Amino acid sequence: MIAARETTFLVRIAISELEGRLDPAKFVRVHRSAIVNLEYVESMKADEQSQLQIHMRDGTQLVASRDASKMLRDMSI
Repeated sequence: MIAARETTFLVRIAISELEGRLDPAKFVRVHRSAIVNLEYVESMKADEQSQLQIHMRDGTQLVASRDASKMLRDMSI
């Protein structure tokens, strides 16, 4: 499922295939089941396990995997 501008779309392709079609400068896979557009990230905050809690502008909240959390910190976003 893709969430965009308060609308959701059901797609029938693997998330890895979708990830390959997106601009890596704008889109980051933060979990095995989630890709985010960095332009719509409102804030990120580390939790007790040092994983990033991602808050999107639309109110959606996600938890980044450990590897994605490290990568996002290294990107200095």
